[in-house]
Amino acid sequence: SLLVVVQRYHHHRSCVVSRKTVLEPTTMVSLKLQKRLAASVLKCGKKKVWLDPNEINEISLANSRRNIARLKRDGLIIKKPTVVHSRARVTLRNEAKRKGRHTGRFLI
Repeated sequence: SLLVVVQRYHHHRSCVVSRKTVLEPTTMVSLKLQKRLAASVLKCGKKKVWLDPNEINEISLANSRRNIARLKRDGLIIKKPTVVHSRARVTLRNEAKRKGRHTGRFLI
């Protein structure tokens, strides 16, 4: 059976907007403990932990660091790569500023 949820919220001060959402009856399992343990085992933050969405049932059974380490070996839990924060645009802008661009002067 489908579950229909109607949300009402104020779009502006005067008008109220209704939105219908159809939800499939799925049981979501909380993986907060597993994510925290995985972050500890992988020596990273929780943001960097990837849990395989296809193996949620197996991951939810892991309740110890040893089990999490086993799942890491099996590839169900992976440490995401670090996000690159490139300075290429800053370097280009600084080169232009050395030439006198982007200074806001000479506006007559």
